[in-house]
Amino acid sequence: LSAMPRWRKAPPPATPATVQCQPGLAPTVSDNAVAVVWFKWSDLRTADHEPLHAAHSCGLPLVYLHVYDPVWTQGKSPIGGFARTGPARMKFWRESVEDLKRTLGTLRVVEKETGQAFAELAREVEIAAVYAYDDFCDEEIQMTAAAKKAVGTAPFHLFWHGLTLNSKQDLPPIASLPELYKPYKNAVSRCLVRDPLPRPAGLKLCEARVEPVTRHEAGEVTRPDDLPGRERWQGGESVALRFLADYIAASGPALYVGSSDSMHPGERNAVNATTRLSPWLAFGCVS
Repeated sequence: LSAMPRWRKAPPPATPATVQCQPGLAPTVSDNAVAVVWFKWSDLRTADHEPLHAAHSCGLPLVYLHVYDPVWTQGKSPIGGFARTGPARMKFWRESVEDLKRTLGTLRVVEKETGQAFAELAREVEIAAVYAYDDFCDEEIQMTAAAKKAVGTAPFHLFWHGLTLNSKQDLPPIASLPELYKPYKNAVSRCLVRDPLPRPAGLKLCEARVEPVTRHEAGEVTRPDDLPGRERWQGGESVALRFLADYIAASGPALYVGSSDSMHPGERNAVNATTRLSPWLAFGCVS
């Protein structure tokens, strides 16, 4: 959907096993103190969301925040100078945010630099803690640093398990993992896959306001020139889960082909026999 940001070599941050506000914290904060759940563009969901789950245990009023940072909405990729967010991606993104807002009931949406968004919020309320997924790419790391600077001494509880199937605590030591893809895949496939976290109590998934994309509309195509105009992706957790349920009910997993270098024509190939969940996975509408 967009050009990928640059990678930065850095050790993965630790994931807190459980995060709760300490019992002695309450007397040291004012009645205006809140905990912020920072939803980033890659985790726009309420189910299986570790920061959200932890924040609901901290005992403080919560502010849900999402920032449309101009780095993504107006920026260009460092290689090639491509727009980070084109019209189709922006539409899907905004649909996902609106869907999230309907489920949460309230969501502070800000269109400005991340540091400015946090500084503005810090002037309105006392930020006692921030809960969010951590990142491993350069631009995202810089945004987190700007947010930390804006809120001062408030702790950031950052979680690592947002974009991966396995939690890093469940993986073998890095030094013991094979470097080649197939041996690496075989080693990791034997690791624990944790059960998804439930949606926090009190939050009910909103109903999808649009019909999910059907398998035909999603692109059971035979020629590349059939693709333009045939894709009708609609953003949001509720739409993604509806589409996933329909896919499973239609025995989609039994017919799954997955990624492949083969582009043979026919009904079951790498073009039209995949899950077609990629856009929702990219925005974290499903984990």
